[in-house]
Amino acid sequence: MVVGEQIDGSIVFDGNSYLVETKWEEGQVGLAPLMTFREKVSGKSSMTYGIFLSMNGYTDGARDGITRGKQPHFLMIDGRHLYAVLNSEIDLVKLLHDLRRELADRGRPYVPLPDVMDIYGA
Repeated sequence: MVVGEQIDGSIVFDGNSYLVETKWEEGQVGLAPLMTFREKVSGKSSMTYGIFLSMNGYTDGARDGITRGKQPHFLMIDGRHLYAVLNSEIDLVKLLHDLRRELADRGRPYVPLPDVMDIYGA
């Protein structure tokens, strides 16, 4: 960990390290925190990925802006994703696999839960 840098946690999933950042704020997350997180993730090794959880989602500008320029190496999830996992509507491992596939195949770090369910099924 870099002095002064805050990461909420990390996990190993499918043999890859993921830094985890969570935002439990009243409003939607804007672009600035995502850009900061992107730099934290890309500042590690090329084998490091990330998961950014914003309980109240992301602004339109954040969802659009994060894919401009350098591509993010992290998944963006929100409270709906988390609640679906906690309510056993979708398995966490399946959700992460599906989101990672969307990021790899289509460059989409954020996929709303209904779209994940439509594309990949529950």
